[in-house]
Amino acid sequence: MRAQGMRRVESSEWKKFHIVRCGVDLQKLPEIAGIGSSQAVRFVCVGRLSAEKGYPGLLDAFDSLLAQGIIAELDIVGDGPLREEIANRLVQSGKTNKIHLHGALPEEATLQKIAENDILVLPSLMEGLPVVLMEAMALGKPVVASHVAGIPELVEDGTNGLLFRPGDWRQLEQKMFDLAVDPQARHRLGTNARKTIEQEYEINKAVQPLAELFCGVETKYDEPPA
Repeated sequence: MRAQGMRRVESSEWKKFHIVRCGVDLQKLPEIAGIGSSQAVRFVCVGRLSAEKGYPGLLDAFDSLLAQGIIAELDIVGDGPLREEIANRLVQSGKTNKIHLHGALPEEATLQKIAENDILVLPSLMEGLPVVLMEAMALGKPVVASHVAGIPELVEDGTNGLLFRPGDWRQLEQKMFDLAVDPQARHRLGTNARKTIEQEYEINKAVQPLAELFCGVETKYDEPPA
């Protein structure tokens, strides 16, 4: 978004652009549940049920996992214009016992749902830097997300999560499969994800650049704060 803003002004104004990231209040998160605590690998996706969120592709990828014999379930939290279409698809495919539509939930209930699952998936075709990714990572959950917009600033592929090319549902399926069959990878990525949030996105650290700006501390436009 900073780059898009720079396009609209003279380069002499670029020094006025500063990055202040969102943060997560770690004290308000529910208790972290164990990863892989049941026989089925549990995926969760949180977001508005609309075209740009990529749900049809996620359902295709999840269907392929089941077809390969992976024992898995998928919780979907959110509401929107695609809800009826998705619900009808689940009924027609007979997967209502594998894929659960929870509708829109309050923040506390949403966080609890993330805590209860093993892996968060974000298949969006367009995004900014989703707070739900930060929340899942803060809960020690491995994430699979599309390599789009600001997401790669948060998720480093293979280190604290997995990334796939937006719209490449075969690659999404492969990333989901890799985590489904490898509990150790889930644990490693989840542990690193939590560390990332603690070190860079904990709320008090995240707002520090804003406090410095109010105090008159200059930040170079080409060196955004971590």
